[in-house]
Amino acid sequence: MSHRIVLFFNEIPPSSTPVWGGYLVFRRLLAEHDPTELIVLCSKPALSRIPEDGLLPSVRHIVHLRTDSSGRWGLSRLKCICDWSMLPFLVMRACVIILADKVEVIVTVAQDYFFISAILAGLLTRRPTVLFVHDNWMVWKRKLLGPLTPNVFRWALRNATMVSVISEPMARLVREISGVTATVQLPFTDIPTRQTSKITAAMPFFTIAYSGTLHSAVNDILVVMMSLVLGQDSLNLPCELRLLCATPESPQTLMPQAANDPRIKHAGWLPHDQVQELLAGSDALLLPFSFSEKEHAVTSTAFPSKAADYLAAKVPIIVVAPVDSTVARYMKEKGCALCVTTPDPSALAAAVRRLMESNEERERLAQSGWRAFLENHETKAARQKFYSDLETAFQARTRFQGL
Repeated sequence: MSHRIVLFFNEIPPSSTPVWGGYLVFRRLLAEHDPTELIVLCSKPALSRIPEDGLLPSVRHIVHLRTDSSGRWGLSRLKCICDWSMLPFLVMRACVIILADKVEVIVTVAQDYFFISAILAGLLTRRPTVLFVHDNWMVWKRKLLGPLTPNVFRWALRNATMVSVISEPMARLVREISGVTATVQLPFTDIPTRQTSKITAAMPFFTIAYSGTLHSAVNDILVVMMSLVLGQDSLNLPCELRLLCATPESPQTLMPQAANDPRIKHAGWLPHDQVQELLAGSDALLLPFSFSEKEHAVTSTAFPSKAADYLAAKVPIIVVAPVDSTVARYMKEKGCALCVTTPDPSALAAAVRRLMESNEERERLAQSGWRAFLENHETKAARQKFYSDLETAFQARTRFQGL
């Protein structure tokens, strides 16, 4: 059964970068939804960063006033105060849209203040609300309301009709802080349109690819990998590192020595299908998570969306992450990656050499990863689960209302 949906969405990526990972998630989930039965309520800064061909086709996007929360000398804080002062107006506008368009279900993601307005609008209009808690919540929530953040988040979780999270550890965290039992949807992606099998010796360089952003939860491992490639640790790996980083920063911001070195290639932002093609054409894929204690809250609960694309590429994965991180636990359980659970460069070098020297090991990991992808990370199955959860939320709220 198809319901009329309003999606509250506000993902604001770094300046000048068309990062739209959160929107892409819903674009995949709602790709087969009747566009006349879907409304997207978002901010102008978020909408402006989404490539035109990446928008949900024929879907009405309603823009709400919001700043980009950036600026020096206190300007960003002032903008943030202005944005929060607009919350009541966003809620009122949302209620008008929901009632006028006969919206049946509200869908939102835990980012910015839009998800708070979605919960409030759902309570005021008595519509079921599905709240997604994605892997960037643990990083972003630090900027929300300071000491009030746990209380606000707890309130939102308890007043959502259904909560969907990105990993089992995050589901446990949600249950601990709110008593809410969340459903789990691991990262997912489409099956690549063009697949290659590159399980042969690579000459002259063994190509390792990393896809994602440069941020505090991965940067320390990327520096270690670049040092190995550049031979600064006396380990001299004959490798090429390909960074598909959708951020304005270049590898030089992490390591100036990487500038103009042909062994470190920075592709920048690329369309998703091109990213999938480059991943599939690599010899190995790097999936890093920081060993810093400061990042433990992230690494122990988040599940990087890039993992789904990695598994779909049919290429062996090297996980470099703490032993209690979500990705290390999952990849070990599925047997689809070499897991390095220490920041020691020699351990990472040994893992790379192991793959370089054994086509059989690379083939085994690639096939295990593909099985894990089909089992837990393919878009079609995720879409079916989404609509099943949506129907459950709708039925739960209508029973509560006695309708």
